[in-house]
Formats: sequence, C-alpha cells, structure tokens
Amino acid sequence: MSFSRYEPEELLFARERLSDVVNVLEQRVCLQAAKYSKDQLGAPTEELALELALKNTLTVPTIAENEIEVFATEVQVDFQSGYHVGDSGMVRGGSSRSTRPAVEVSLPIKGDTSLLLLRPSTYESSYDSNPPRGKITGSSIVFTLLHTESEGEDNRLRREIDQRRDGIKRYLDWQRIELAGHPASIIAIAIRELEARKVQLASTENVVSKLGYKIKKND
Repeated sequence: MSFSRYEPEELLFARERLSDVVNVLEQRVCLQAAKYSKDQLGAPTEELALELALKNTLTVPTIAENEIEVFATEVQVDFQSGYHVGDSGMVRGGSSRSTRPAVEVSLPIKGDTSLLLLRPSTYESSYDSNPPRGKITGSSIVFTLLHTESEGEDNRLRREIDQRRDGIKRYLDWQRIELAGHPASIIAIAIRELEARKVQLASTENVVSKLGYKIKKND
C-alpha cells in the first residue's frame, strides 16, 4: 500500500482541437513533399505518398480492457472546514487534512497516448462539459477513487471505474469518427504535392536547358 496526496486528475480530451492537429499534419505533408529531389521522385508516386502518410497519419489508441489494474492506497485530502484551531482557540474558517483510503486504477493504452489530450469536434457540438479525467503516465491512464468501508462499496467503485472507462472510450470513438477519412485524405494530398513537385522540377530544368550554357552536374 502506498501513500500520497489526493489531487483531481487533469481533464482528458480538452486541449488542442483534433481538427487543428489534422490541418497541421496536412500542411506538413505539403512542406515535406516540396523538399523531394529529382532522385527521390524516381520511385513510384503512390509508394512515396504512402511513406509520407505513414509519418503524418493519426491513429486512435485503444484501452486494453483485459489488462486494467487496481491497487489499494491511502491519500491525504484537503477540505475547507468551518473552524480550525488557532492560538486563541477555535477560529472560524480554515482548512483541514485527513487521510482517506483509496483505489488507484490504471488503464493500459495501446497506441499513441498524445491523442488522449486532443479535443474531438463532437466535444463542442455535444456541449459535453464534463470530459473524463485521468493522469497520463507512460502508456496508461491513471486515476484515484476515494472510498469508505461501508457495505457495497466494492460495487460502487466498480461502477465508477466502468463509468470512467466508458467515458474515455466514448471520446476515443468520437475521434475515430472524425478521423475516418484522414488516412485517405493524407495520401491524396501527398500524391498531389509530389506530382506538383515533379512538374516544378521539370519546369526549372526546361528553363535552364534553354539558357544556352553548359549545365553543371550535381555532386
């Protein structure tokens, strides 16, 4: 059993918009394609486009539900109290701290955990004001649940764990829906930009060839 101070975990799926990150990746594909040399462009365009797409495509992670772990812990909880003990006796106002039993839950994540911070469009359209909370630790989401020794507490904790897990899965599903056409879109952009790069290089070579001077060979 371990002992730590209890603090609410951060909000998941509540930072940058997922759509903004997708736009950045699409722009990056354009910039990367624009740097390809004539020699690099000798390979089939579709093959090159696939290589670019693999570097710039988001894949939504999953929860390894069969590997969820829990363990007992104790935490210190701060709370406001009506009175506290001062130099002159009981004084109104102040805060107190108590030790509470708790359960720490670890949800293993398979895939890119950075997506756990990205906000799907459904977050805004559904007016979801209470996204799930958790601490991203390595390849897991960790959260702590306080509990009492009352009868039936195990069932209540199981419901809370399931609700937290299901909330995270709901957001991941929203991300999958939003990214459904993302891989194909990235490939299409890569093909377009690679073909444009070929045309650009050919046009430059054509202009240089008409200057009437000896063309310098590339080292």
